[in-house]
Amino acid sequence: MNPMWPARFIHIDKNHIEERILSCYSRLSNNKKDLQETRQNLENLKQNKPLDQNMSGLVDFIIDALNNKDDFYERKVCVYLELAFYHHLNRDHPDIVKKVLKRGAEDYLQFLQNFKPKEKIIEGLAWKQTFRKNDSRTICYKEYEQDRRYYKVTYKVKDFLVDSNWLVAVFCCFGCNDQGLLYKIINQYQWPKSSESVDRPFLIQMLYLKNTEIAKEQMANYHKGYSVDIPPERREIMQGIVENNPSIFMDGIRKIHTRFTTMWTMSRFSKRGFSDHNKIVDDLINYRWGFSEWAIIGLHLARMNDLKLNYNDIPELFIPKYLYAE
Repeated sequence: MNPMWPARFIHIDKNHIEERILSCYSRLSNNKKDLQETRQNLENLKQNKPLDQNMSGLVDFIIDALNNKDDFYERKVCVYLELAFYHHLNRDHPDIVKKVLKRGAEDYLQFLQNFKPKEKIIEGLAWKQTFRKNDSRTICYKEYEQDRRYYKVTYKVKDFLVDSNWLVAVFCCFGCNDQGLLYKIINQYQWPKSSESVDRPFLIQMLYLKNTEIAKEQMANYHKGYSVDIPPERREIMQGIVENNPSIFMDGIRKIHTRFTTMWTMSRFSKRGFSDHNKIVDDLINYRWGFSEWAIIGLHLARMNDLKLNYNDIPELFIPKYLYAE
């Protein structure tokens, strides 16, 4: 167990962590040839064997998902992120964690270089507090019956690239401290400037280029609230850099640390009747409650923009120093 791990936190089972590490490597072993062979086998199955309506529909669904293999390659970087944090929990050497992050960034860059913009119709959930009803991309939206905090939204998306995956790739570059990879990923795809809200990748691109004036304009549109289900991307982090204010930046760091600490405290799950520590750990990591990517990206950008910080005041549980130290 990590020696810094407080007793009140969820118990870390070393055997389970090692199993999850192997599982991640297995998931990452899937390659283009595997997908092509699987798709061909399913096509042959449909042709050679009569299928009932339900089974035929399922096979069609799987074939369609395999045809959309770009989504698989784009999301692979998130599996690398999971793997890196499992190695971190397993107390493996920081060089192993950095090697995994570098491989994730390299894989994502390969996807990005082959990415061809296209238009898609997608459905998803949008948190009501930050949803913009007048967004030109929105086709329709309605109440999400299972959780009234969200709308179920249908979007028309052009130049579709998932910003959260791009942010993971940027985090991987910063985490392994590979400036060459970072430069390529930052500059390979130009995110559009938005007048309605903050586009996080565009904001990061501007701060990477030290263009604080445009970044300051974007900060005026930064949302005020945060979903309780996903790690907070605190506005104070980027605001502190833009305004060259270490106090604001460190306030964001403290708030992120407090939120992560709350999420990993076992008592909040015990009160709800959850007792399977391993499942809770897996769910937290799956929902990106491992490393605070936003804080670590911010720390690198702060250094690049000459923000003077006292790094000894930064808690290490979810913001390990080896991922941002020079």
